[in-house]
Amino acid sequence: MHIKVPSPEDEDFKKLEELIDSDYEAVEIFTNIDTTKKELDCFNIVNTQVENFGGKAILGWQIWKSNLLIEAEAHAVWEDQEENLHDISPKGNNFIPEKILFIEDDRVKYEGKQIQNRRLNITKNKLVDDFISIARLLFHFQNKGKRAEYHDLSEILNDDEIDELQKVFTWKSNLEKYIYLGNDEKSLCFCGGAKNYKNCHGHYLKELIKNVKKL
Repeated sequence: MHIKVPSPEDEDFKKLEELIDSDYEAVEIFTNIDTTKKELDCFNIVNTQVENFGGKAILGWQIWKSNLLIEAEAHAVWEDQEENLHDISPKGNNFIPEKILFIEDDRVKYEGKQIQNRRLNITKNKLVDDFISIARLLFHFQNKGKRAEYHDLSEILNDDEIDELQKVFTWKSNLEKYIYLGNDEKSLCFCGGAKNYKNCHGHYLKELIKNVKKL
């Protein structure tokens, strides 16, 4: 999924901004990323920066947009002693934007565990809603109970749990490709069966979510 940083005037962003409902306005922050640091580890990176150079960590949401959805990812930026904001943390997939769109939010608290993204479907395709549901399901499974304390879940999952997790990852990947090929819920299902998606995998999605949440 190709992502970009939307502008503050983006209409889809404004809808997401209303959903987040922070007391702060969105700001654009130029990046000064240290690529030697670990990707997707902004909270620890910024805390170390504060320890070494002073200032403080500011928590909130960085905003990403693709052709399918717009989402807010929990994020930390560094405020220096002159109260200037800096984005210093590497992104996933070696993505290095010139600047990010950031919303400070006092309600974001980092306690050593992942924080669920906030997502909005920006298309009229209901398959994107299913894609978002599966992303939420993965987060729920990977962060349930003691799992939230592990980066490598293979250390604690049993065989049945590993099988279910792989099933969800495969479903998510297939659905994303299916959407980008121009399909909708009335198209023949991505599994290759004779039914359309709505009456095939789409029909069983609620059952999948229910079963995985039990694990």
